[in-house]
Amino acid sequence: LLQLSNLYSDSSKTIATQYANKGITIDYKLQDTLSQIEFLLMAAEIESNDGQNEKAISKIISALELSETIGSTKYIVASHLKLGQCYTLIGQFELAINYLNKALNIAQKNKINIIEIFNALGNALSKSGVNKRNEAENHYLRGLSLAEEINNQALISKLSNNIANIYLAQGNTNKSLIYYQKALDIAVALQDEVSEAFYNNNIGALYLKNKEPEKAERYQLKALAVAEKTKEHTLLINVYTQLSKTYEKQNKYVKAYNYKSKLLELIEKLNSENSVRQIAEMQAKYESLNRQKEISELQMKQKHNESLLSN
Repeated sequence: LLQLSNLYSDSSKTIATQYANKGITIDYKLQDTLSQIEFLLMAAEIESNDGQNEKAISKIISALELSETIGSTKYIVASHLKLGQCYTLIGQFELAINYLNKALNIAQKNKINIIEIFNALGNALSKSGVNKRNEAENHYLRGLSLAEEINNQALISKLSNNIANIYLAQGNTNKSLIYYQKALDIAVALQDEVSEAFYNNNIGALYLKNKEPEKAERYQLKALAVAEKTKEHTLLINVYTQLSKTYEKQNKYVKAYNYKSKLLELIEKLNSENSVRQIAEMQAKYESLNRQKEISELQMKQKHNESLLSN
């Protein structure tokens, strides 16, 4: 079930969540706490990636409580980290930073965990306000230093991109471009086309800020090709947004309008899918409650009949 949940996590989040929830139910019956924690964290990650962060938080808190019950440092750290990431996504930055600092304090010597926590702290701080950018930069740089120490190319790429975002926000486009290019080169070498597309789009945003819309367009069109192939929603939203701005700066208003329209259509579609899913979940809960009610009534009738027979 865990492997099936992993397998469907990209192609069908609904199916992936169903397998994860089934695993949680079975592990609860078997009282297999470690597996239950794994399934809870897996289901939470799928829900968070699907924008359902409140649901994800509920599952992570359950995982954290179980982890603390059995004293598993590994899963306590993982739960604090994931809570920090989810609270960042819904804009509750103080809570996010609090959980991430707890994770950092107990992460011990696991360098991968520490790097991920530094990166998550950088994200929370950079989004919490302009006055926190220097602190965010410091966490990103500490994470990058560790990633380079263990030669983890994927983390080096991710952190380089985040450092570039900080410099771009500060108006330092030269430094920003150096780090974006570093992130992009690694993504190309790793054949990570989605990350490559995100970084191309970011470089496009940099050139647009530099008032070079022709250069911006070249990078953004590279990102668009991957976005439309993979149907990665966050990437599509980012690329449509940037291309609309770029074509507006070039006075190509028809193209700007077309990409703005595509953006609005995608957002409307995603909102509609969320509504359908919520209705389906409510229906499933209603049916489940009805079944439970029917079972209870049958059990009561059976007890009543047994008492009549015994009399």
